[in-house]
Amino acid sequence: MDGHHVMVIARVDLTPYETSEQRSLTLSLILGGLTILLAGGVAHLVVRRALRVVHEMAALADDWGQHEPGRRFNLGVPRDEFGELGRTLDHLLERVDNALADERRLTDEIAHELRTPLTVLRAEAQLAQLSGEPVPTEAVLSEVERLDTAITTLLRAARARTDEGTRCDLRSAARQAIAGRAVEVAFPSKVEVAVAPDVAVSLLSPLLDNGLRHAKSRVWITARNHGEAIVVDVLDDGPGFDPADVDRVFEAGVTGGGGYGLGLPVVRRIAASAGVEVRVIADGRGHVEVTLPAARAAA
Repeated sequence: MDGHHVMVIARVDLTPYETSEQRSLTLSLILGGLTILLAGGVAHLVVRRALRVVHEMAALADDWGQHEPGRRFNLGVPRDEFGELGRTLDHLLERVDNALADERRLTDEIAHELRTPLTVLRAEAQLAQLSGEPVPTEAVLSEVERLDTAITTLLRAARARTDEGTRCDLRSAARQAIAGRAVEVAFPSKVEVAVAPDVAVSLLSPLLDNGLRHAKSRVWITARNHGEAIVVDVLDDGPGFDPADVDRVFEAGVTGGGGYGLGLPVVRRIAASAGVEVRVIADGRGHVEVTLPAARAAA
């Protein structure tokens, strides 16, 4: 046998292995597809459930904003996305509540401002009807002028905004607000503030009306620099504000101090819209302090 090579050829059928491989691949693809479908179904259910919660919270917030603006979710410190959503909706409800309260205040202010001249006009008409005399023209024109002033002031209050570059001469605005009435003015020679002229007039005019209505003999208005602001003091020698009413005199319908309050809610509205601070001071006389932003010097 030396020197001879023997070659053995064996043949193995691989068909079963190939079939098994194909089956394994097919099963893997089927299982992978089923896994994907199952994961998608679970994700769909989870997302749908989450979105249902979001939808229910949004529907509740919308309903509360219309009928119960005082309701809140009050979920505390946010710990997940739903907590963040609850806090966001609470803030939205707060803005809605403030808007509704502002609307109610405006309605109260309009009724408060217009009731007095309308009452006078009605009384004059009824008196003329009973007496057979003609309605006094001067009284009617005076009250109509008062109505027109009140409506104009309310419109300015609703539209007042502080625009960049807006400025006016405070002395000129004060003269317009005084309009020939017996008011003393003690202003620096040149005072410019960063508010529109009609806004400044609408702020000062009701305050002067109050002062003239309750002064014993004297009403005066002063202005002074205070940092980047101009402080205007509207004063009269009347009884002044009751210290107990200081925090309430700007509420519509409040008439502390023997009648103070007429026009003051409108003043507060104009001031808030124009970025102006207004406060009353109980120092034994009529005293309202108005702080306006000083106009910046031109570059």
